[in-house]
Amino acid sequence: PSKLAYEYLKSRADEKNIAEYMTKTYDVSINKAKILQNIVLCQKEYLVDADKFVNFYVHIPFCTTKCAYCAFITHIVGRSKSIIEPYVECLISEIRSSMQMIENSGQKIYSIYVGGGTPTALPDSCFEKVLASLSGYNVEFTCEAGRPDTITIPKIEIMKRYGVTRVCVNPQTLNNETLQAIGRSHTAENFYECFGIVKKAGFDINVDLIAGLAGETEDIFLNSVKGVVSLAPDNITVHTLSVKNGSELKNSGKRVVNPFTESMVDSAYTYLTDRGYSPYYLYRQKNMLGNLENVGYSIPGKICVNNVTTMEETLPVVACGAGAISKRLFPGDRIERLANVRDAELYVKQFDERLEKKLNFFTKQR
Repeated sequence: PSKLAYEYLKSRADEKNIAEYMTKTYDVSINKAKILQNIVLCQKEYLVDADKFVNFYVHIPFCTTKCAYCAFITHIVGRSKSIIEPYVECLISEIRSSMQMIENSGQKIYSIYVGGGTPTALPDSCFEKVLASLSGYNVEFTCEAGRPDTITIPKIEIMKRYGVTRVCVNPQTLNNETLQAIGRSHTAENFYECFGIVKKAGFDINVDLIAGLAGETEDIFLNSVKGVVSLAPDNITVHTLSVKNGSELKNSGKRVVNPFTESMVDSAYTYLTDRGYSPYYLYRQKNMLGNLENVGYSIPGKICVNNVTTMEETLPVVACGAGAISKRLFPGDRIERLANVRDAELYVKQFDERLEKKLNFFTKQR
């Protein structure tokens, strides 16, 4: 939706009229249109020159368990020990080649993001090797530690050592029955404990919650929002459940419905904005319950620049790892994408030819 607002602004239109334009032209509700207008206005200072900067993304396709809503090809660490070290060695090689390519191009890295999967599910030695290969750039450096059960003191020390500035700790819900039902191997109590460890270490913290999970009412969801807000994270993203192809939810063949989803999203907006959080990015995915959206909220001065520039697709993305998708931007708002093979074993087997293809993708003439 924000792309439509940006197209409107290209016509030299008044930015204060975005909400009115979206309502009249696309029949967007006035409340949603105002949220969109506020988001576009707050993003302005983070939109830098796409010819000078790139975002750098690293994908870790390993996790402790697979969530019911997850559509990634995710390898369970307990059953994938033989592939982890070969994967990490290839990944580091791709990172180094990509960093050299960026340097040769004269561009600079705007932000670094290590996602997954769950990067902190890696063994300590492998986790350290990956972060060491990304250190020294003095930029926003985000690492997902989405599963609280993977956050340990050694992992915290490794992240501090190599310059991570922001950590994602994502409970998705603070209702223990729901956590068990969706396949998470941690409790709400684990989340509170691990959040405290991360906060004490001095990182900026992002937290994700999901609206629309089966069996949850508006009150249950809002209790999760309240519990997270009580910890004062820097960012909170309220996702709406998306029934993705390849997920257990989709494959079950059951109709996924939660009649409270819209009220969950609305009550979260009210609660968060009343307590000093402002929406700063918004995006939609296919098959979202209620035809809703994902909205990220931040306290003043703590916006995650990777979220803004990646979701708005305002910067190229140099992406490394199985399933990672690189992007190039071209005049006329044209975007070309190149996806790495998604399976970790195939990534290792096909590494050389895939790396060559990627380097050619970024060096070919516009």
